[in-house]
Amino acid sequence: TNDVWVSTLHRVIVPTGTNDGAAEDADADADADMATQVVERRQSVAFFVNANGDAVVEPIPTCVTETNPARYEAVTAGEYLMRKHLASMGKGI
Repeated sequence: TNDVWVSTLHRVIVPTGTNDGAAEDADADADADMATQVVERRQSVAFFVNANGDAVVEPIPTCVTETNPARYEAVTAGEYLMRKHLASMGKGI
């Protein structure tokens, strides 16, 4: 989108809450760490999709104007993914 729209930072956070006192009957001397417990269990699954390597990735034409020129060069998905891979390995093209 040529930085017209910025994506949201995605992260998984385990929700926590305070103990409602149910455990107090079982053990009045419970550890102070028991005051905060996980409210519910969560699972996170990564799902990765790669574009066709020959697909051209470029700013959306309606997001490029005279006052907001293209900020990124056109590149194929294959080139982009290879650059990201090499950068993660400490190498460059």
